[in-house]
Amino acid sequence: MRASSSWNRLRPLNQPNTMSQAGPSRPRRDVKAKKGTTKSKKVKKISEAKAIENLEQAALQFDPPPGLKAFKDLPISDHTKRGLRKAFFVDMTDIQAKSLPSQSKAKTY
Repeated sequence: MRASSSWNRLRPLNQPNTMSQAGPSRPRRDVKAKKGTTKSKKVKKISEAKAIENLEQAALQFDPPPGLKAFKDLPISDHTKRGLRKAFFVDMTDIQAKSLPSQSKAKTY
């Protein structure tokens, strides 16, 4: 005779007593990193610090040309340039062209 649980009473006789297990609906795939493409956190931090230092030096030495109109000509990071381009900010307004170059030389710390 069978156990008297409600599951067993509703289950047909020819099906095994299995229930689905909890877990992700899509199992994870093992993603292997490509060899030589991962940088250690320390190396990445050092390279980012050097890039920031170089960018600060470029901003301090920047002398805006008379017809400056494009954001791409400013000494700003590549990530910022990419974000501006994706947001369709290509050309500066007159007030931006007058104020942004002088603001890039200002130290705020």
